[in-house]
Amino acid sequence: MKEQEQMDKPLRDLIEIIHFTERVSTKIHGLLDEAEICRVVKEESARSGQYTMSIVLLTDDKSKLKVAEVSLPLQKLKTAEKITGLQLKGFTIDLEKSSFYSQVVEEGKTVQIRFVDIISELFPKPVAHLISKVLGYTEKSSILTPLKRHGEIIGAFSMTSTELADHFIPSVKSLAQHISTALELADEYTERKKMEEALKKSEEKYRSIFENTIDIYYRADLEGNIILVSPSGAELFGYESVEEVIGKNFAKDFYYHPEDREILLRELTKHGSVTNYEVTLKRKDGTPLVGETNSRFVYDQTGKSVGVEGMFRDITKRKKAEKNMQLLSAAIESSHNSIIITDMAGTIIYANKTAEEMAGIPAEIMAGRDIRPLFPDSKRVESMIQEVLEKGYFHKEFKYTDEDGREVWIFNTSALVTDEEGHPLGIVGVTRDITESKKAEEALRESEEKFRGIAERSFDGIYEMDLEGHITYASPAIERITGYKPDELQGDLFQNFAPESALIKGFQALARVVEGEAIKGLQVEMIRKDGTAALVEINISPILKEGKVVGAQGIVRDITERTQAEEMLRQSEEKYKSLVENINVGVYRGVPGGGGQFTDVNQAFVKMLGYDKKEEILNLKVADIYCNSEDREKIREKILGQGFLKNEEITLKRKDGTSIIVSDTGKATYDTDGTILYFDGVLEDITGRKRTEEELERYRHHLEDLVKKRTNALTRTNEQLQQEIADRKLAEESLAAEKERLSVTLRSIGDGVITTDTEGTVVLINKVAERLTGYTQEEAVGLPLHSVFHIISERTRSLCENPVDKVLREGAVVGLGNNTMLIARDGTERIIADSGAPIRDRDSKIIGVILVFRDITEKRKTEQELLRAQKLESLGTLAGGIAHDFNNILTAVLSNTTLAKMYAEDTKVAEKLSKIEKASLQAKELTQQLLTFSRGGAPIKTTTSIAELIRDTASFALRGSNVRCHFYLPEELWHVDIDEGQISQVVNNLIINADQAMPEGGIIKAKAENVNVEEDVLPLDRGNYVKISITDQGVGIPEKYLEKIFDPYFTTKQKGSGLGLSTCYSIVKQHDGYITAESEVGVGTTFYMYLPASQKKREKKVEVGEVIKGEGKVLLMDDEVFVRDAAGETLQYLGYTVVTARDGKEAIDLYQRALDKEPFDVVIMDLTIPGGMGGKEAVSKLIEIDPHVKAIVASGYSTDPIMAEYREHGFKGVVTKPYTIEDLSKTLHGVLKG
Repeated sequence: MKEQEQMDKPLRDLIEIIHFTERVSTKIHGLLDEAEICRVVKEESARSGQYTMSIVLLTDDKSKLKVAEVSLPLQKLKTAEKITGLQLKGFTIDLEKSSFYSQVVEEGKTVQIRFVDIISELFPKPVAHLISKVLGYTEKSSILTPLKRHGEIIGAFSMTSTELADHFIPSVKSLAQHISTALELADEYTERKKMEEALKKSEEKYRSIFENTIDIYYRADLEGNIILVSPSGAELFGYESVEEVIGKNFAKDFYYHPEDREILLRELTKHGSVTNYEVTLKRKDGTPLVGETNSRFVYDQTGKSVGVEGMFRDITKRKKAEKNMQLLSAAIESSHNSIIITDMAGTIIYANKTAEEMAGIPAEIMAGRDIRPLFPDSKRVESMIQEVLEKGYFHKEFKYTDEDGREVWIFNTSALVTDEEGHPLGIVGVTRDITESKKAEEALRESEEKFRGIAERSFDGIYEMDLEGHITYASPAIERITGYKPDELQGDLFQNFAPESALIKGFQALARVVEGEAIKGLQVEMIRKDGTAALVEINISPILKEGKVVGAQGIVRDITERTQAEEMLRQSEEKYKSLVENINVGVYRGVPGGGGQFTDVNQAFVKMLGYDKKEEILNLKVADIYCNSEDREKIREKILGQGFLKNEEITLKRKDGTSIIVSDTGKATYDTDGTILYFDGVLEDITGRKRTEEELERYRHHLEDLVKKRTNALTRTNEQLQQEIADRKLAEESLAAEKERLSVTLRSIGDGVITTDTEGTVVLINKVAERLTGYTQEEAVGLPLHSVFHIISERTRSLCENPVDKVLREGAVVGLGNNTMLIARDGTERIIADSGAPIRDRDSKIIGVILVFRDITEKRKTEQELLRAQKLESLGTLAGGIAHDFNNILTAVLSNTTLAKMYAEDTKVAEKLSKIEKASLQAKELTQQLLTFSRGGAPIKTTTSIAELIRDTASFALRGSNVRCHFYLPEELWHVDIDEGQISQVVNNLIINADQAMPEGGIIKAKAENVNVEEDVLPLDRGNYVKISITDQGVGIPEKYLEKIFDPYFTTKQKGSGLGLSTCYSIVKQHDGYITAESEVGVGTTFYMYLPASQKKREKKVEVGEVIKGEGKVLLMDDEVFVRDAAGETLQYLGYTVVTARDGKEAIDLYQRALDKEPFDVVIMDLTIPGGMGGKEAVSKLIEIDPHVKAIVASGYSTDPIMAEYREHGFKGVVTKPYTIEDLSKTLHGVLKG
């Protein structure tokens, strides 16, 4: 047992570490914080009490490892820190000093090493050994394996224990992989949070720029409908809000001259964009304003233009100022743009202050100087001048790097200055530093792309609204939730989609958001577009602008289905709980181990066992409530073995000590390892039912006694009714009571009972009669008896006389014939025995008939089988006797014929004697068949080639026939242990039958094959068999005869004896085989024979040689004089001295007397002596006299078991009657020499 435990320990340790790693993996699944992951790993390790784990992570320069977490117990941790003077958490490991950690982190290997060897590289060896000893880790080993993040090694994970072995490495690596995955997810989560924060800031920046820009940003579709506009646009054009502007058409509502819109589009189509494009627009009140726009086409992902966007600036005032030179000069000088005027050669004539600032040179110095050298990119300035000279204007933005290395974006608009006649005077250039604007545009673009990407791919709906509740934005997911497309919602009030019951909650939430509060998990109802209600969960946050709440944004999630599922689950749980608590049977849950423990029971269970509170039961062991501990053990074994109980009857002990009988039904629940977690069951108190059953059982026995005397009981009942007829009232009451008793009796007895009125109409039918006839009480009542009780003669199949008519005619109890068959409603036929009796009233007048009948079909079959067995046994006894006597006669005939042939001098006489000898040997085969059929003993078996036997026997049987036999006998056919003569007889009979079935000739197929019988489909033991099939092309056997063909005497031939197939059946059965047949009329018949395969090697046949003469004294015992004379003379011819005896008693006397004088060399004894001592008894007596006696048994019963097992009974040899002189001489020679 200890050795087994030692063998099982590594397996248990492996299972334990697998369970531990799975538990830790489950715990860290879903954690999104690196510190939390390390903490959980530490706690689970400490909780195990068996494993110590540590997590070390690479520093930024990847030259060291830093201890992130270690799972040492607190006391041991403090001791280790005291010894080393270091704080272990945060301790760094130099990879150049630790070869083991270097292999793990730099080479990605997993190593297993002693703990003391690891720390010996980190501390001086004395300190390392002291730490190992203090921690108790002297004999412990560690497994180190890499931790990875996005495929890159970030550290190492180690597990230390005394039980670690090489086959634990996969589990440790698996746990490290789970930790790596968790750390990777945590890192992704952290990065995502950073990105979301950056997105939020970028969005806020984008919105701030968008909402506070002085210039107007707009976006419109190709038809000119405004999609987006900055708040400054609404203000400039005299509208109260942005929402009022959205959706209006540029050409119709804003262009002072609508045709100017088409001109702008042509410019855009031509150039792709316009810069500082002037256009006259109108305000809401119709007043004109002059604006300057930078616009461009907006394209989709396929490159198709889908709209126009741009910046617009109001230059109405500037245009008015240009009419006044003074105002113009002031405007130029004070312009934020750099303005420089040159002559046609590029010499600076004028530069404003902004130009001074941008160039860093005073205007006075710049005046008169060439403009080209003043800027870093003089080639670009030259190109710009040339373009102005060629086109008359220049509009372009570009960037350059200033002296401080700063990237500067500028926008330059240059044009020719002409006189009134259009002659060029010079060039004016306006340059604007748009660096910040470019940065803002880029940030705005990126923020918008990110915001829209997230919003459009989100499964939840994302929305924005202003402080009045107008929806200003809705993501595509909104349509799935509400049924409304996003553009259908924009500008509408949120309260239009909420029922009245949700309005208060919605306004309250909006009020809180206005106060700057963010709301999460608000559940409200809303109305979908199709009118259905939906339950949604909303998160709302305020939109801030310059610290003020200007609107709200949020996420909406449809939780209708989830809420419905939760409600259904709650109702289901409540319903289940109510059902369990209120059901009137006991319900329990228990866990295995020890005496078992209840974890939950219902109130019915508590009440059933006589307790007041559930806690009393939960404090008990399951074994405590059993009256008999053996019952508990049986139930436990059933649960462990099959995993369930069904209607198990158990006697349990109540709180007051009384017992109850319960029916237990339940089922076990297993974990993934196949271990039972718990067992749920239902107990039903059947104490009352069991008592009732016992009463019913006693009552049933009583009724059975009544049934045995049913006829007499019915007669006495009638007599009692006649005697009590004098008192009418008492008679009526008595009759009613008796009728009730009779009704109960009729329904309870084991026989079928039917009562009718005098017209033969069914009045009552009991349960047994219902089953036998196929009619229920309700169906049968009112029907004529012959419709329900349909009986015919078993032999003639003709209708039987109606038993009611017979009873009414005779007025007494009558019985049906022995061969009456009842045909049920479904056609089932049953042989019945029945009787009928009249039912009389108090005046002895017949008022009806009662029939009592029972099904005796099985009884009849049993009787027929018994009769058939008796017939076969009687015939076997007769055949055995005939064979024995015939063999004795043949022995004398054969012996005398052989001697006469030897003495004959005339050749013709010798030939005739040889024919007599041959005929005698053929007669021997006939007696062999009789003995086989008699089943008088076991066959004498030898290991034989069945293929040779089939081929020889079939060929011999078909000599002179017009039928041919085709053989299908494989060379690898197994040998069999058989009596060759008997099995040859079986094959011979089957071949002859096949031959006779084809008088016009045909083909017989003889086939043999090796088969293995595995399943119980044949009446054979499992094992190897040789299957033999013999198929003819004859007339076939009708199906109705197939079951009878092996019965003795049964034959369909005019001259057949009916013994051939009976003999075959007997022989095969004695060989532990099986024979059967299948046939189809007009096609042919196949017989199948199965014989057990032999494990022995086949013995080589010994050819019978010439007569072997000898010498010695022989005692011959046989009860037949002619056998003694013939055998005695044969022995003398062989050279032996012979003394004869009539029976065993005489033989014993002769043997004993000769023992001291001239003892016998051998004794030959007949096995059976009618009326005297035979060889079996005599040889045992001789062995007592002379243990070395040499006895030979001889008998005409060649199949007697003693003949097959003669050595076990004390004989040294055996000869079968009739025997030849060669057989006898050979046996004598063998016994005497042996």
